[in-house]
Amino acid sequence: MKLSDQAGLLLSSKALTAMLFFVQGPILARVLSVPDYGTFLQVNILTSVMVSTTAWGLPQGMFYFFPRLSPEKRGGFILRTINAVLVLNVIGGVLFYVGSDQIGTWMNNPNLSELAILVVFLSAAMAISDNIESVLLVSRRMLLLGVCLPTRAVLRVSAAIIPPLLGMGLKGILWGLILVMLGESLFLYSYVLRTADESVAVFGSVKEIAERFQYSSPIALSTISLSLGSTVDKFIVSGFSSVKDFAVYARCAFEFPMIGMISSALTDLLLTRFVEMWIAKDNKGIAHLIREGIRRMACIFYPTCVLCWILAPEIIAILFTESYSGGTSYFRIFLFTLLLQVGPCYAALRATGDTKLVFGATLVKAGGGILLSLVAVMSVGLTGVAVGVVAAHALAVVYVVVITSRRLGVTPSAIIPGKELMQILAVSVVSAITVSPLTWWIESKIITVFIVGLAYVVICASLAMVFKVVSDGDQAILRRWVSLIRMRLPLLRASS
Repeated sequence: MKLSDQAGLLLSSKALTAMLFFVQGPILARVLSVPDYGTFLQVNILTSVMVSTTAWGLPQGMFYFFPRLSPEKRGGFILRTINAVLVLNVIGGVLFYVGSDQIGTWMNNPNLSELAILVVFLSAAMAISDNIESVLLVSRRMLLLGVCLPTRAVLRVSAAIIPPLLGMGLKGILWGLILVMLGESLFLYSYVLRTADESVAVFGSVKEIAERFQYSSPIALSTISLSLGSTVDKFIVSGFSSVKDFAVYARCAFEFPMIGMISSALTDLLLTRFVEMWIAKDNKGIAHLIREGIRRMACIFYPTCVLCWILAPEIIAILFTESYSGGTSYFRIFLFTLLLQVGPCYAALRATGDTKLVFGATLVKAGGGILLSLVAVMSVGLTGVAVGVVAAHALAVVYVVVITSRRLGVTPSAIIPGKELMQILAVSVVSAITVSPLTWWIESKIITVFIVGLAYVVICASLAMVFKVVSDGDQAILRRWVSLIRMRLPLLRASS
């Protein structure tokens, strides 16, 4: 299967998955009180940080080591990775439980200490189940992955939504998620055991462990920095505000769901290809793929950013009710992250094996986010925190572009299509200016979003075709994706 076809299948699956997960937020915002929803979001942040930190870069390391192993050794390698991730997470869970009282006090939420044991169980189950995507990606099981991702989303969203509807509250949600993720973990272990063709050691030899930790440690530090960079504003807001104010900020100050979906899918798909090209010393080929990846992401991200900017008040009110309308400014500020996506650069750096460079990039984002957010929250309040996070993100983008171009021996312009990006942004802005008067005349928020969104898409797509913003190659890929989805639908129905 061509790389673009794999991307189409994976992106389609992830799009459906993201939509399912996104539905969870508006529903919980309506069935939980604002403080309870704030507590749920804090639990989400804590478990995410624990899982990403304690994994110590081992799942990401699979993409580097897996292609270098003979086929008969790959199943055992994956199993040892999962075992190591679980043990590290359990250690982290014990440390969290011991310090849960202090964490609850620091985040202005004493309920966190009461939920500590559930957070530990949830983190352990998530540490295993979240490896499903990495395992299937590295094994090139795209069709199975395309089925697993939305299925997992349905199960997790159901586990989060059904308990409060039955009056079981926040604890019911956490128990539901724990049970679902344990089921996912059993599925992953059973799949890996069936594919392991060798006598498997539990953790591997000392030499193997040392080699993997040597490669993964910079990635782990990068992951920790990345986790801090993406959540530092939430922790700062928790320390400087009530749980209710935190809920409004955390719900509205978010990166658009499609950022992680598209960027991570493209990065994961390109990583294995980049490793092969790096071994073949095809640096110019890597630079070309980076450039095309960034341009094609911008064709989606830039128009989305501009459209959501003009519809921000309506979007927040429709999604989360008027109780969260105070977070419109946070939402608008975070939309700028859609203009700052260079995921393929990170994939290229990881492919070179010099993961210290990745760590440097994430450290710039985390360090800048902490410094700028702390200064901002004490001077201009919570809005300043959002500005600080986005500014730190921009600094990290500049840094990673420079070091990627130097590592590949090319100029930054070889990997950043500046002219094309400005054309895409110009088309998006002109389209927004054309349709924005409609927001003044239509009173219904839902009708406003529908009519303005439809008009924007028509005008933006028309201008993109007229000014050749979308190339013939892009159109060919889109047509192939549509054909691929049509061919796969009967298989998906049969498998269900």
